[in-house]
Formats: sequence, structure tokens, C-alpha cells
Amino acid sequence: MRIPQALVLLLARIDDHDLMTRVGPAAWAKGVSAWNNGRVLDLEYDSDSVLIGRVRDSGLTYRTRVKLTGGAWDMTCACTVGRDCFHCIATLLAARERTRDSQADSPAQWRCDLVRLIGESDGHGEP
Repeated sequence: MRIPQALVLLLARIDDHDLMTRVGPAAWAKGVSAWNNGRVLDLEYDSDSVLIGRVRDSGLTYRTRVKLTGGAWDMTCACTVGRDCFHCIATLLAARERTRDSQADSPAQWRCDLVRLIGESDGHGEP
């Protein structure tokens, strides 16, 4: 599924330190571990600012919902913690990685906009 551009921009601005401060170092470390170990099973984009994930933990799968608006986020999960848990961190990290991968595969947005405005270059670099 294509990642909505608004969500790509919001995910790019998420800072690891801010996330760790919000959930605490223990939840942060568990979230990084879950993400690194491939426990994020699925990512969906419900709208331009809502991310839904499924994260496997201890034989169960938990559904996470992360709503990103501006520079803030609201993280909820079906686990017993319910909010701001490591499942949500793993979901955010997986989504951010996916957006970075999709950006690496496509030309920079500024380049696409420039080509649309002035046309293709002949590649010789002469004025």
C-alpha cells in the first residue's frame, strides 16, 4: 500500500530521543528490539495521519494505532499497557523505515517538481 505523503512528512520529523522521553528507556529499548527482530507483522494507513500496526509479542498479536498530527502523536494499543507502549514504538519505527525505503526508491520530490516546471535536462550541465 502506498504511504500517504502527509504521513511520510510526519514520520520523517519524529525524533528518537522524543519518543524515548515519552515512553521511557525500557519501553523504547523493547520497541527497538521488537522492530529489529521483525515482530511488526503488518502496517496499514487508515488516513493521511493514522497508522495501524500489528505486533507479535509472547505468542499474541497486538493491534496498535498511532495518530500523527503536526509534531504530536497519540499512541494506543490493545495490550494491557494500552498507551505509549513498546508495541507502538515498534510500529512507528517500522513505518518510518518503510517511508525511508520508499523515498530511496523514488526521485526526490523537489526534483519531480522541478522537472514538471522546467522540463527534462539534456544532462550536459551547460547553462
